[in-house]
Amino acid sequence: MTTMQQPERHNGDTLVASLEAFLYLYGEAATKKKAAAVLGAAEREIEAAIAQLREKLERDHQGGLCLIVSKDGKVQLATKPQFGELLAQLVKEEMSEDLTPASLEVLSLVAYLGPVARSTIEYVRGVNSSFTLRNLLMRGLVEKVAAGKRGVKYQLTPAALRHLGVQKEEELNRYAEFRAAFEKFLRQPDAATP
Repeated sequence: MTTMQQPERHNGDTLVASLEAFLYLYGEAATKKKAAAVLGAAEREIEAAIAQLREKLERDHQGGLCLIVSKDGKVQLATKPQFGELLAQLVKEEMSEDLTPASLEVLSLVAYLGPVARSTIEYVRGVNSSFTLRNLLMRGLVEKVAAGKRGVKYQLTPAALRHLGVQKEEELNRYAEFRAAFEKFLRQPDAATP
């Protein structure tokens, strides 16, 4: 497992921009500690950047994003409430369509590696998978399971297993072969931690 490279020290403006990019890519609520570690900043600098980012997004009347800070101190980007109907329509259309190639890819990774962390899925795919996982969660094909103190992993739901015609993942076609290949790939020196 490699350690994350720390970026160069930020000035206030670049830290705000870096925080915005981090939250966008992270795709879910992040702790200030996580943001500080990834961005190479102190938590107090992250708190100041959060305040500046919130202010920036509130001033941007043409933009569609806002910043949410939860009671437990986690922070994430979200869409502004006035886009609720548009997003509801998007979700409705997504749910009525067939699974996309990206959804099938993520579903396959969850099936053959599950329970699996989102970071592992993203490492294998090379792209952010938050939206795809959220879509699969809403469709009832994958579910979150606790992994350690604050970790979350994804696994197939019983409904997904029934749809695939199996009772457990091990009954999937060539399960042992594909699982072994994925595990070998993930053991490479630069692989993400599963």
